[in-house]
Amino acid sequence: MNKIEISKTDVLYDFAVKIDAVVSNKSQTHTTTKIFLYLKPQSIIYPEDDATSALMRVDHPLTVINKMSDHYTTNNTFRLTDFEIEKPTFTMRLEQDGIDDAMAFGSTPLALTLYEYTVPKTGEYDGGEIQAHATAQGYLDIMSFFSKKRNLFTIITFLYPLDPYSSQKTCKMTWEIYSLMPLIKDIQFSNVLIISFASLFNVDESLLKICDDLVATLSWHSTFPTTNEYTKVFICKFTVFVKKIIAEQNPNYKWENLKDPSLNNFKSMGLNSNIKVDLFQLFNDLLCTENVNFNFEDINVRNDYALVCNSIHRFVLTDSIHKALEQHLVYDRPDITIEIFSESNPEKILLQGSIDPSIFVYPKVTNCSFAVQMKSPALVFTEKQALKTHKSKEMGQRTTFAIVNMCLKVPITEPADDLAELLNVSSTDPDIFAGCLKTWMPEKRPPKLGEKICEENYHKFDNNILQLIHDLSQDPAAVLKYDKKCFCTKIQNLGDQILQLIGCDFNVRYPTETREEFTNLMTTVYRELVKRSYDLVQKYEHLFSELGLTYADDQSTLIYQISIAKFMYEIRNDNMNECILRQLKEKFGYNAIYQFYMFLYDIEMQNYDLAREYIERPLRDENAERQRIIDICKIYLDYVRDKNDADFNGNLEENLLHDLRSHCEHVQNRFVIDIKNLPQSRWEIFNDFEPTLKTDRAKYFWKAIKILLRLGLYIFAQWLYDDIARECSEVERYILEASFKLFTNQLENFTIVKNFQIDYLPNATTLTAFVHLINGNIEHFRNSEDASWMKYYASIINTKDIGDPFAFQLGILRYAYELMRQEDYELAIKVFDFASDSNGHNLIIDGGKAKALYFLNRLEECKILLAHYTTYGIYNPNVWAYLALINLRLGENYNALECWKYARLVRLIIDNSSGVHDPEIPIQENLLEDLDKVDPNNIFLNVDVPNIIIRN
Repeated sequence: MNKIEISKTDVLYDFAVKIDAVVSNKSQTHTTTKIFLYLKPQSIIYPEDDATSALMRVDHPLTVINKMSDHYTTNNTFRLTDFEIEKPTFTMRLEQDGIDDAMAFGSTPLALTLYEYTVPKTGEYDGGEIQAHATAQGYLDIMSFFSKKRNLFTIITFLYPLDPYSSQKTCKMTWEIYSLMPLIKDIQFSNVLIISFASLFNVDESLLKICDDLVATLSWHSTFPTTNEYTKVFICKFTVFVKKIIAEQNPNYKWENLKDPSLNNFKSMGLNSNIKVDLFQLFNDLLCTENVNFNFEDINVRNDYALVCNSIHRFVLTDSIHKALEQHLVYDRPDITIEIFSESNPEKILLQGSIDPSIFVYPKVTNCSFAVQMKSPALVFTEKQALKTHKSKEMGQRTTFAIVNMCLKVPITEPADDLAELLNVSSTDPDIFAGCLKTWMPEKRPPKLGEKICEENYHKFDNNILQLIHDLSQDPAAVLKYDKKCFCTKIQNLGDQILQLIGCDFNVRYPTETREEFTNLMTTVYRELVKRSYDLVQKYEHLFSELGLTYADDQSTLIYQISIAKFMYEIRNDNMNECILRQLKEKFGYNAIYQFYMFLYDIEMQNYDLAREYIERPLRDENAERQRIIDICKIYLDYVRDKNDADFNGNLEENLLHDLRSHCEHVQNRFVIDIKNLPQSRWEIFNDFEPTLKTDRAKYFWKAIKILLRLGLYIFAQWLYDDIARECSEVERYILEASFKLFTNQLENFTIVKNFQIDYLPNATTLTAFVHLINGNIEHFRNSEDASWMKYYASIINTKDIGDPFAFQLGILRYAYELMRQEDYELAIKVFDFASDSNGHNLIIDGGKAKALYFLNRLEECKILLAHYTTYGIYNPNVWAYLALINLRLGENYNALECWKYARLVRLIIDNSSGVHDPEIPIQENLLEDLDKVDPNNIFLNVDVPNIIIRN
């Protein structure tokens, strides 16, 4: 029998080495030590008949495999009929710490091929060569053996017929694989990258006809030129595309490097990897080429054809290459170019597309499927043309695209740790390197003994804190009076637990040698444990409702009243603004939520010194969500401080990037792109406008912009807006850019535009109203004493069909209150009636309208509105004084006295606590003047007290 030759495919395992060379130009050298890996078949199940015999061949294209015998031999086969007698053992000689070997077996498993040949009958053998032909194939993936431990695995594998539609048999084998020494000693494998090419969709008929000759290649393509050239580094290639109806394709991905044209094994199940295509989720969770409409809903999976490849490449990354790849993605920002060409004419590129792999720089991202637009290199579109194509509704020609998946075992942003140890290879199955993870879930390692003790101490501390608060919530006076000894004992136990925490944690993190150092450590202990206790109360606040420790009511009150105070300031009602803020400070001055809200208000008002005082306080009782907001605000404050400092000599952008990188690595995905329970921001008061955006990228950016605007971080928000401004219409850009210039004090050379040709737009009326609002805001900012801005706000009133006018409330109420100053009360009332009563603005509207009615001598109507005003939870002595005066003029003397008492003597507290005298809130001078005009001769001094019926 002649020697059986198996053709070798090109192995592309040097991908990672190339990346390392591109980034760092480093080469690794190691002292070579040879290690033998033993492969021993334990059992074989394969039905043979009398007419044929079978033999098995173990092969790898880059490694010599020998069968152990008394003398050296290169034989890597054995007959199945001799298996029970021979019990063969195969060996491979590998280098310890051999990167090339690991790369080779990472990219290409061991191939197991079953051959059959016909046994000639006695007397018929003529002495010639016996022809054997391949019938089945499988593989052994030995990647798990490349670790720092000796491993022994028993692996069951199947060899499937090369032609899945034939009646040939399947072979089941059990292998024992082991090494006497670990294959890895010094180097460290930190990651595995798997690239899979699924299919080409919406392909032209001309390409469907030549699918057997098509090849796809993936290459790194630099976005920055090097020596006036763009670097291009080959990664891998995919072959054997099959024309298939989408729903009828084989869902299994095959090993690309096991494909062998001489065996025609492309359809064999023996090449199947552990990764599969989910045909029911084929077009879900795809990261698509920007500004391209793929119209997945137009694809009929039961009728449409695709060029199916469904093949994978796997690459092993050392720790240095892991780090180099991360740096390459972060600093060089490369693209991955996909090129489709005919193998018989590789110079002519038929289709081309590109992938932006920067998604893998985001924390915890390990798996991403890309929908990549593929087009002829001759078709070059400008950015504007691409957007125009995206917006077009015509789908006469479908978009050709490819689906490519890339997955990592560990996020590229994670530390380059030992992968085998991280995945606990020794205690799991050997196929752990074969599949992809949807999300990164690092295994929680068992803590060391000291860590366990410290964890238990913290658990006891938490329980003790919760128990103390629970006891106090029952009846604080009774606890302290009748069970004082027990309570003191619990306090003592808490002190003992704190000492244990100091010993197991704080003194480990902050070693001390002197008494002074230990005293300073106590400040850290106090700060951290108080914050921990506060967070516990926040987390379990539902347990302590009896004690009044829930902050929902207080928070609602603060949000409402601070929002109203902000609005009062913007409409120049300074007295009411100061009144509300003073009352809030007296009642909630020590409340953490109040302090946080005022911190944000200071940033909005550009009171940066006051905001920094809040940040620099030694102790802030903040929960995690508020702390994340404070952290990003601190970065903004630092940037503004350095930007405004004439003596600052550092690099602003470099410092900012350093702070943002540290912040983002810490926050990761915990900063949800939505913030609730905040007072209305100044941006929302001035211009709560949202542009009409088309692309998912722009919509996602706008969510982040809204957060920054709500926090008053206008410069950061403007930077993000600049990236999506081109997707806004001309009038939308004017509205937003004018607002940004207003909030960043850049209006010196700004030119107001009064009219836009927008009649053709469906929201033309709303856009026109926003233009009037913005123009009025700008003129009011430039000179609030010059009433020229009133014409813009008046135009809002005259605009028809704008729906709820709350978005324009600032302009409407500024206009109304200015009319009040001009004593045009009739028109002011009409404007107040036009305003929106949403978001609790009845208080602002009722107060202004009631005053207009008073000056028009419509006292009964005024009295009703002022009575409503007193129910809104904000104390204003002038409201009670007006009620007293109105009742006096209407002859209701008792009501007048009661109202005057509240106006002059008592400060109403909504939570029913005791009233206090408030001399800081003066009665308005014009009201006192009207009171002086009342003739006392016309007032009856006797007061009839209303009858009060008391029921038993």
